[in-house]
Amino acid sequence: MAVTSGHRVFRSTVLLTVSRIAADLIFLGFYLALSRRFGTEGIGQYSFSLALTALVFGVVTSGLTDYMVREVSRRRAELPHYLGAVLVTVGLASFVAILLLAALVPVFRMGPRDILILALIGTSQLFYFLGNIYRGLFAIHEELSRVSYSELVYKVVIVAVGTVLLVMGLPLAAVLAAFPVAAVVYLTFLVWQARRYPAPVVALNRPLFHQMRRETPPFFVGALLGTVSFRLNPILLNYFHGYDANGVYASASKLVEIVLLCVTFYQMSLFPTLSRLFAETRMRHRWMLIESIRYLVMLALPAAAIFFFAADRIIPLLFGSRFLSAIPVLRILAVAVTFAALRHLLLTGLASMNQQWNWVRTQLVGVTLGLIAGLVLIPRLAADGAAWALLIAEVAGCLFAGRLVQTSIGSVPIRIAAKPIAATVVMSVALVLLRHDSVFIQAPVAGVAYLAVLVATRAVDRETMEFVRGALGLRFGEG
Repeated sequence: MAVTSGHRVFRSTVLLTVSRIAADLIFLGFYLALSRRFGTEGIGQYSFSLALTALVFGVVTSGLTDYMVREVSRRRAELPHYLGAVLVTVGLASFVAILLLAALVPVFRMGPRDILILALIGTSQLFYFLGNIYRGLFAIHEELSRVSYSELVYKVVIVAVGTVLLVMGLPLAAVLAAFPVAAVVYLTFLVWQARRYPAPVVALNRPLFHQMRRETPPFFVGALLGTVSFRLNPILLNYFHGYDANGVYASASKLVEIVLLCVTFYQMSLFPTLSRLFAETRMRHRWMLIESIRYLVMLALPAAAIFFFAADRIIPLLFGSRFLSAIPVLRILAVAVTFAALRHLLLTGLASMNQQWNWVRTQLVGVTLGLIAGLVLIPRLAADGAAWALLIAEVAGCLFAGRLVQTSIGSVPIRIAAKPIAATVVMSVALVLLRHDSVFIQAPVAGVAYLAVLVATRAVDRETMEFVRGALGLRFGEG
């Protein structure tokens, strides 16, 4: 059976999703142990440090990797020059990021222990973002199995080292030392995996730097705004309410992140293919984007339904009684996750069509509304307000991006979501009927109901079903 571009995207996404879920399940166990040991305050402190450092160090690589992937997907021979230019740019920007982070310390009135935790998490973020540049190489060559292995290595090292430190009864700052250790291992592993590719040309290539200066600003601003929209709420929560409220929000958002990470890997698999198809045949590009939206809706809706209707079972089971106030937060975020997933995919479509400034406009709409809503709601409603602010931002960003995509490729048939919505309604009824049962009964029964409706309504065509059966038998990593 011939392996088409769509099939390669699907297979890469399956591999990345399965491996990432495995890695996240391993890490989730460690995260839950941290939650039960250090409570909402400890998790809140970790979450705030992660949000702040990810925001600041995200400036280092925002947009550069996406730009490299787009350009080198079309001109593979230019890989050494683009990779070298990106590495040089990141190296120079790192100093600015470190200075900016140091300047923010007095703003949040941090003590010595807070600064130590911030430094540990910040170091891990810097090495992790550097590693992501090499992950872009594997996306270009459609060898995303290497990305999945690297992420698994990263999470396993965190859990292994962190568990030892946790069992030793050490304080939070000592336990979090596992993160920079794992990030160094992660970067080393990726560099070693990339040895098969041409070495980067680390030199002052003036024409290339001028080209990057002209073309990367929309990538940079768009990616930076995306980071701001995701990390803004924990920072505002910490400023107005401290670590406890941050811990409540973080526990709920941690579960939702799993769905968004699957979407991220879908984007990573899809972006090079969409970029190439746009340059080759616009009709095929349009078909690919619409089909991607259809399958994304199939993934996001059932996850949102489980989080919404089973939140009162999931939170106590995983985090304990100290986190009960996270139940309404998870329900609000369950609604937001579908809009967030769809917005991310629509942004990928815009970027593949060289509409980076429309990408930026979409991000700016979401961030602006999210910031306004956050400043109004978070001081009054704490973690609940942060969740509502995120929902408002994601709905607005999704609608705006959808309008831009529709203008570019024509109308997207609403009927592509009809069958997944119908299946989700049936699934939600099953979840409500089983609301007094364990989540281990609720989720499987509701999941079977969802799949049954999809099969009965033939929501997935025969060609795709045949490919799914064949893809699951293919060896991971084949081209």
